Amino acid sequence: MKFQFLRLVFLSMVFGACSGNRAESTQSEVVLTDASIDSIPTVSNRERPLPPIPYSQVMKTKPFTGKVASKDDVQKNGAIFSFSPPKGNVQTALPLKMPLMVFWDRHPNQDTILFVIQCERLGSDTMVGWVNGWGKSGMSPLRELIHAQEQRRIDERDFFKK
Repeated sequence: MKFQFLRLVFLSMVFGACSGNRAESTQSEVVLTDASIDSIPTVSNRERPLPPIPYSQVMKTKPFTGKVASKDDVQKNGAIFSFSPPKGNVQTALPLKMPLMVFWDRHPNQDTILFVIQCERLGSDTMVGWVNGWGKSGMSPLRELIHAQEQRRIDERDFFKK
């Protein structure tokens, strides 16, 4: 009985010493983690420069509507993109009310506003061409954009009725 008691005291001292060291190392890790968190700059306080082209001027960009864009239209800077669809794929120009102010859906708080100026459907996918105040243009699927003013997906309300 005395032997078992001594064994129990010895084991508790060994485990107590191990857990004491672990507590100290955990505490120092917490201090390091807190210091690294404090060093991360807050996004809300960063400088947000205005685009060189005012949005009111970008909003006056002439939309490309009425027909499917050709390679000549793109070369003349009349359209953002042109498809060369394989035979059998239906390509149509869609009557989106343009220019339409949008944000990326995956970044609804993104600084840059995009203005859709071209909208075409190829098969079952709707692609749009956009410009922004930084003088950049590009294309993306319509499903990746949201209406900037109403913070909603683009739907039939945004298209002209035929």
